[in-house]
Amino acid sequence: MNKRTGKSNLISSFVFIGDVILVNSIFLILFYGHWSWLNINSDHLLRYLLLSLNVAYLPVFYLVKERHKLRILEIERLMRMAFYAVILHFCIFYILLNFLQLHEITIKFIITYFTILYFSLSSWWVFGRFLIKCYRKKGFNYRSVVILGAGKSGVELARRISKDPTFGFRLLGY
Repeated sequence: MNKRTGKSNLISSFVFIGDVILVNSIFLILFYGHWSWLNINSDHLLRYLLLSLNVAYLPVFYLVKERHKLRILEIERLMRMAFYAVILHFCIFYILLNFLQLHEITIKFIITYFTILYFSLSSWWVFGRFLIKCYRKKGFNYRSVVILGAGKSGVELARRISKDPTFGFRLLGY
């Protein structure tokens, strides 16, 4: 295994573990907290709901994991990506609920859950990007690059790469 693949998988694993913790903890807090009046006493049902949530999140993470590996990612794009991820997660989860005939959960609960999930997931991803940038600023998780061409564009690109170490590029020359 080369170094680059190992680091990328480490970042993906870090993000995935955080996502799964968020998906489950928000659900459990809402389920046992504010919506405890739902009178769902079955642990069996709770297991089905948690399993459905996690199974519904797997294709979502598969689709967004490559975006997390990008060196340069603006917050606006990250927020849009979180929005699409939550919408896709909602659709898959709702299909699973209907397929398994789990109609005990109200639509109000589901909408509240996915709204909170969107804001939490967005915050987590932005915080994760901040941590990665701090890590790169210390000189870790970098890629060595060589710029071909010493024209005006090459010089400008070299200046921008050298100026901001949070991109994670180490300029070898141009």
